[in-house]
Formats: sequence, structure tokens, C-alpha cells
Amino acid sequence: FFFFFFFVFFCFFLFFFFYFFLFFFCFFLFYFFFSICFVFGFLLYANTIGHDYTVDDSIVITDNDFVKEGFSGIGKILGNDTFLGFFKVEKSLVAGGRYRPLSLVTFAIEYQLFGESPTVSHFVNILLYALTGMLLYLVVLQLFRHKQLTETHFIAFVTAMLFLAHPIHTEAVANIKGRDEIMALLGSLGALYFALRYAFKGQVSQLILASICFFFGILSKENTITFLAVIPLAMYVFTKVKTSTIGITTGVLVVLAAVFLVLRSSILGDAASFSANANMELMNNPYLKWNGSQYVAFTAMEKFGTIFYTLGKYLVLMIFPHPLTHDYYPAQIPMMTFGDWQVILTLLIYVGAGIYALMRLPKKDPIAFGIIYFIATLSVVSNLVFPIGTNMSERFMFMPSVGLCLIAAVLLYKLVNKRLVNFGDLKLALPILALFLIGFSLKTVVRNMAWKDNYTLFSTDIHTSTNSAKLNNAMAGITVEEANKPENATRKQQLLNDAIRYGLQARTLHPTYANPNVIIGNAYTYMGEFTKAIEFYDYTLRITGEGSSDHKNALNNKQIALSNMNAKEVEQQGQLLQQQRFAEAIQLGEKLIAEGKTSVALFGQQGAAYGATGQHQKAIEMFQKVLALDANNAQGYLNLGFAYQALGDAATANLNFEKAYALDPNLKPK
Repeated sequence: FFFFFFFVFFCFFLFFFFYFFLFFFCFFLFYFFFSICFVFGFLLYANTIGHDYTVDDSIVITDNDFVKEGFSGIGKILGNDTFLGFFKVEKSLVAGGRYRPLSLVTFAIEYQLFGESPTVSHFVNILLYALTGMLLYLVVLQLFRHKQLTETHFIAFVTAMLFLAHPIHTEAVANIKGRDEIMALLGSLGALYFALRYAFKGQVSQLILASICFFFGILSKENTITFLAVIPLAMYVFTKVKTSTIGITTGVLVVLAAVFLVLRSSILGDAASFSANANMELMNNPYLKWNGSQYVAFTAMEKFGTIFYTLGKYLVLMIFPHPLTHDYYPAQIPMMTFGDWQVILTLLIYVGAGIYALMRLPKKDPIAFGIIYFIATLSVVSNLVFPIGTNMSERFMFMPSVGLCLIAAVLLYKLVNKRLVNFGDLKLALPILALFLIGFSLKTVVRNMAWKDNYTLFSTDIHTSTNSAKLNNAMAGITVEEANKPENATRKQQLLNDAIRYGLQARTLHPTYANPNVIIGNAYTYMGEFTKAIEFYDYTLRITGEGSSDHKNALNNKQIALSNMNAKEVEQQGQLLQQQRFAEAIQLGEKLIAEGKTSVALFGQQGAAYGATGQHQKAIEMFQKVLALDANNAQGYLNLGFAYQALGDAATANLNFEKAYALDPNLKPK
């Protein structure tokens, strides 16, 4: 509630000062709005500073060997696939590989200086995000510098504030791993800013700075490459420079992009190809369907229908960002075709927007620029150009959302319908802006709370991503972990039952998904239901190859379950012996031995039961099995001696007694 009231108060406070200083000179406007952008962006995410690591943070930080080497690991980070430090071996799970070293370099520096500290990492993410808002404000000022002063600052300020407040960015900021998105946009906007200054001033130093920023961005994440289209387009729409200047700028950036691609290819090798592989694993290729016995690829109509459906969902979340989730894995996004109205509507919107942009581009319409920016930066994560391994993700909107925020700011200014010369000119624009900023801010702060730790995130998002096999599996795993915490002892049984339910749902959604079966087996093991646990481990062993981690875990855990099951049943046999229920003890022992189970305790108790019922020859066989497992078992020799004594073989009996006394003198009668 504190955050709710704080942001309501803050937004009204903000607009009061916006009114008050609206007519002041440019110098004051610049520093006032510039500072507000930073403070606003920082405060929005301040409640994540105390959060833990979540989801993929283990891949890039806590379980990444290169990052944990600190400064000495930076060379390995720069010279290998981004995920090699986690997987330890080369893996190409999706087409294209991954080469995004710069964010990992920052993690390695933090690890060297502060150790494993999520607090420091969250603080850096927030700082970078606030700086991104400030830089966006500067960029838009450059784009509209030829406009009237108040119009320029209004559009720049509104664009930056809408971007900073938008809840769809929580995944990129509240999740430490999302730093690659922030750094890529920082580098991209920096390149655009200095390219515009080069266009206006003609200083080569500005072009050099633009090049540095561009390379900084592309080393953070590959989608920076889309600014090869954005930067020349911005120079064309918002400046009056010669075509040759645009060509020089673009040429320099193209050379840098080529250098990056050559570097990337040399490091990743065959994995660097962006071509689609015939990946038939649903978690890495969402465009597969189950035909009852195996996965087959979507038809072209099904694949592109589903892609356009997700493109429509992005637009909806930009306008009304609820509900949000970190997981859109199969089958959370349903298979769609061009016969579905959502797909048709999305296609009409994008085609209509594209036609409008192309028609208005010669008139240098900023809305046309915003549309093309959005489509260009979204293209590389849309699955239309090349497969990215998942249907959609909210963090993929981090860069494209700038275009829609710019469009919204321009449209909002158009509501004024005249120049901003007095207080009343904003009577329509500001209430609309206030509505969105307050709503977005509150949603952002609340959504941040879900990113506290994995259990909070998974247990929150499972109510939204009910059909995600991946999240149901993750929820099963983390619920088992929660069940085994001492503070949850009274809820352990219920939590384990919940874990089994989530695991079964994951298996239903993805019939060949091995990991849920391992987790279900683990849950049953912790419940003491070893027979059921072994059933799920055996199923995992049937559907996985020997080299897979799931296969190894299932094999390991099956042995543990078998061992525990033996111990429980052998203990039961011992209790029967104490109660002198020898026939039942023998029956249980024979059953266990027939199942192939072996142990010193089992054979010893079975021999004792045989001896108690006069079956001394069988008793001898059991005690010999004890000694076969443990040649130095003094009690085994003693029992064998008694069995031979009962058969009248005193010599053999005495021989075994002597061996028993030699191993344990305490067994010798006093």
C-alpha cells in the first residue's frame, strides 16, 4: 500500500511541477525532465533491490564457471558461447547459438568485487534502466530538435516516462539476466544519439562515438543489428542531411556489424548459422504438435498463424499489460491458423500500419518512423526471420516498445491541436498521460514483487501460464524443494502432492518430457512410496538416452528408492522376527530375495527365521550369503556356527565360532 500511495502522490507531484515549469527556458526544462526520468525509473524498481536470483540467473551467474572466476574468467567469456560456462560442453539448443558476452563480463566484475550478491546485481540493473530512460529522453530531443521548444520537450518527456513506467519491462529489469536487453538498448540508443549529432554537426568524433555505442550494444545482444535500419531511417525522417552523410554513417555501422558477425562465427563455429534446424524437442521448437505417438511439425498455415497470434498479443500487452508472466512456453500459446479471428485481426493491423508507414514516410511523419522502428526491432524476435526457440517473451518487447511509446507521445501531443502557450492547452493531454502513468507504475511495482525468488515467481505465474509444460515442470521441482524445508514440515505431505499434480500436468502437456517424471519419482520417494517412485524412474529410463541428465538422475534416484524400499521392508521383517512371527518373516524374505534384493541384514534375518523354524540347511545358505557380502562379518560366522551345531557338525561349528571370536572377542562366552 505504501508503494501504491507513493506512486499516486509522486505522479501528481510530477505533473504539478510540469505545469509550473512548462514555460521556463530550455536549460531548466532539460535538467528538470532529465532528472525526473532518472529518479522515476530508479524508484519504480527500488523494491527489487532485496530480491534473490531467479530463473536463468543461474545460467549467467550462480552456476556459470566463467563468471565465478571473476576477472580471470573474462577472457573465456569473450572467447566462447555465452552459455558454455553453464553447460560446460558445447550445446546448440536453438538455431544461431548465443554470443552476448558483455553482460556476462559485468557479472564477472561484480562477482570479483562483491562475490555472489544479488543485491548488487539488482542495483546495477536498476541504475542501467534509469540511465536508459534518460538517454531515450535525449534521443527524442534530438529527433524533434527542429520543432517548437515545448513540443520537443513534451514528446521527449512523455516517450521516456511511458517507456520507464511500462510493466512489460519488469522481466528485463527485475530479472538480473535481463541486463543483456538493457545494455543492448543503451548501446543502440547511444549509437542513434551520436549519429544524429554527427548529422547535425558533421563532427567525425560523433560518428566514432556512435560506432563505439553500436558495438557495445551488439556485444550485449544481437538484436542491436536492427539499428542498421533504424539509424539511417531516423536521419532521413528527422534531419535534412545529404544522402551521402546517411550513407557514410550506415556504411561504418555495417562494417562494425560485419566484424561482429565474423567474430561471432569464428567463436561459435557451426552453431553460428541462423538457419532453422530440424529440432524436434518441444522446449526448443514450439511449432510442433503431438499426433498421438510422436511430435510432427506445424503446417505452414499453423506456424505462421500462431506467430501472428503472438504478434497480436504483444500489441495487447502494450496497451493493457495484464496478466503478465515470465513463461509462454508450449502449450501456453495455442496452435492457431489464419481461420482464427485474432490472427486475421492482427494481420490486418500490421499490414494496415505498414501501408500507412510507407505512404507517410516520404512526408517524414514521425508516426511512420515509430511504426517502422517497432516492426524492424520486433522482426528478429518474431520467429518470422529465424527460429528463436520459444513463442514469445515479454522481455522481447524491451527494444520495440520504444517505437510505440514514441507514437503514443506524438498522438498525445496532437490532442492539444495547437502550440503549448498556456496552461489550458494541456487540459486533455495530461489526464490521459496521468491515467496511463499511474496505472503502469502501480502495475510495475506490484509485478516486481513476483520476481522476489523462484518460488514466488513460479507460484504467481502458474495461475496465468496454466498450459505451459515448462512452468508446470518448474513448479513441480521447486515445490518438492519447499516440501523438504524444515519450516514446512507440517505441510510436507500436501506440498509433495501438489508437486506430483504439477508434474503430471507437465507430462500431459508434453508426453515426451522426461524431467517431470524424475520430479514425480522424487516426490514419491520423499513420501516413502518407493514402488510408485520406481515406476516413474523406469518410464524416464525408457524415453531418454543414456547420456542425458534426466537418464542419469533417474538411474541414480531409482537406486536410492530401491535402497530405501529394501530398508523399509527389511525393517518390517526384523519386526516380525521380534514378534516371533517366523513364517511371515520367511515369506517376506523370500519375496524380497526373489525380486533380486540383497543385503547383509536381509540374509541374516532370513537365516535366523529359517533356524527358528528348524530349517538349518537353508539357514546355512543364508549365512553364507551374508559372508559373501561381508567376509569380516563376525555375527555371520557365529550364526553359521550355531546352524552347523544344530545339524550335529561340531567340527565345522567350532571352526566358525573361532573365526567369529577372532573378529569380535566380545562374542566369546565369558
